[in-house]
Amino acid sequence: MKKSAEFIRHKGRVYFPRPNQWAGGLARHKWYERLTGEEPLIASQGLWEQLKEEHPIQIIIETMDGKWEIEDKKREG
Repeated sequence: MKKSAEFIRHKGRVYFPRPNQWAGGLARHKWYERLTGEEPLIASQGLWEQLKEEHPIQIIIETMDGKWEIEDKKREG
């Protein structure tokens, strides 16, 4: 695996959790947009927690050969 990130799709939009560092968040945003052509949004901590309760978390994974896929994350508990 080269790179991965969790996101939630809601009402046709893609939401990422708030990043720990703005530079990392910007890099993740541009990376996702380059792969998918979709512009993601950053969810506040409160919105992310709400979305997690109502929607499945998905993971986008890019492999070393540049291929990518989206998988559903297994729920904890």
